[in-house]
Amino acid sequence: MTIFRAAAILMLISTSTLVAFCQKTPKAIVNLYCSLDGEGARYSSQQRQSREIDRIEVNPVEAAWDESTIVSDFKIVEVKQRNGGAEVTVLYHILGHISSELEVVSSSSEEKVTFSVTRVEGKWKVDHAEIGPHITEKGILTILNGERAEATKKAQTSTDPQVKEVRAKLNATILKIESW
Repeated sequence: MTIFRAAAILMLISTSTLVAFCQKTPKAIVNLYCSLDGEGARYSSQQRQSREIDRIEVNPVEAAWDESTIVSDFKIVEVKQRNGGAEVTVLYHILGHISSELEVVSSSSEEKVTFSVTRVEGKWKVDHAEIGPHITEKGILTILNGERAEATKKAQTSTDPQVKEVRAKLNATILKIESW
C-alpha cells in the first residue's frame, strides 16, 4: 500500500470518528458544521468536505448560492435544548463577501445565526441551514489558489483568451482578500 493510500484511509477513519463523536451533542455537531463550512464544504460541491457536511445534515440538499460570506471566525454563544431538538446560536465575525463572479466586497460586521438541531436515529444532525456559505479567509484563499493553479496550467496550453481572463480575475480576487 502506498503512503498516499494509507494517508487517505487514515484521514477517512479520522473524519468518520470525528463525525461520530460530534454527533453526541448539539454544540459539537454545530461546531463541526461551521468548521466544515469554514473550510469550504458549502462553497462548492467539488470540495472534499462537502461529503462530510452532508453526513451531519438532516436533509443534505444544498441550494445554489450567488454569494458566500467570508468570516474570520465563529463562536457558539448559546445552546437551548428542547424536546427532541436544540437551537444553537453562532456568532460570526464577518470580513466580507464573494460573489459567484469573484467580486469581493469588504464589510466588517457580526452576524448571529441560530441553527436547529434534531436527533435522528440517536445522532444529532443540523436541520438545513437557510444561510449561504460562511467560509474563512484561509478557506477561500486555499480554494482560489487551487483554481488559480489550474487556470495557470490551462493557460500554458490554451489559446482561448477567456482562460487568461479567468486567471487574471482569480489573481485580482486573491490579492484583494489578502489585503484585508
